[in-house]
Amino acid sequence: MLVCIGAIMMAQVAQALQSSESFSRPVTISVEGRYLLYLPPDYSKDRRKKFPLLLFLHGSGERGRDLEMVKRHGPPKEIEKGRQFEFVILSPQCDERGGWQVPTLTGLLDEAEHRFRIDKDREYVTGLSMGGMGTYALAAAQPKRFAAIAPVSAAANVSIAPKIKDIPIWATHGAMDPTVNISGERPLIDELTRLGAEVKYDVIPDGQHDVWTPVYQSNALYDWLLRHVRRKQR
Repeated sequence: MLVCIGAIMMAQVAQALQSSESFSRPVTISVEGRYLLYLPPDYSKDRRKKFPLLLFLHGSGERGRDLEMVKRHGPPKEIEKGRQFEFVILSPQCDERGGWQVPTLTGLLDEAEHRFRIDKDREYVTGLSMGGMGTYALAAAQPKRFAAIAPVSAAANVSIAPKIKDIPIWATHGAMDPTVNISGERPLIDELTRLGAEVKYDVIPDGQHDVWTPVYQSNALYDWLLRHVRRKQR
């Protein structure tokens, strides 16, 4: 009997030595990266004017440390051909060792807002393939930041639908895409539609992975983006 009582007392003492706790505390980190910068032709003419911002995220094939690679597709390619835009355009390059990281992209956007005359109600993000996935991830992490997004040849988990349902979305995908199957995006689009989101979904019937070339060559995407202003109720 004494042995049992002693065992119970020892267990109670041992139990009291440690307790279960939890904590929540913000942590500040430093991020860095390289990017191409485009300023509209009239940026230096009116020092009071603010400009819309377009963030372009490239695909996995342009990762590395050579910014010339970023000019292979999308707005940077169009700019190299002499095309002019109304946006301040940021085209960062992703490290060859991984994918797009939300903290790094957030740091870039914050830096741009500090350094350039940006209209914070007209910030947009678009990207192709891996960059389209980064577009979805960034929008889900900061749903109150963007006026509209345009992922191309992308995929994302349907679970992010409630987070991005208030952001206008124009997504484009090739029905025959062998690299990022359309099945990786369609459930998300269906759920966004069910939730009443403003979503355009262009499925190119015979499209392969590269359906982005005509998307970024056309004026339609840029005109559509510029028609959207960040919703005040957020």
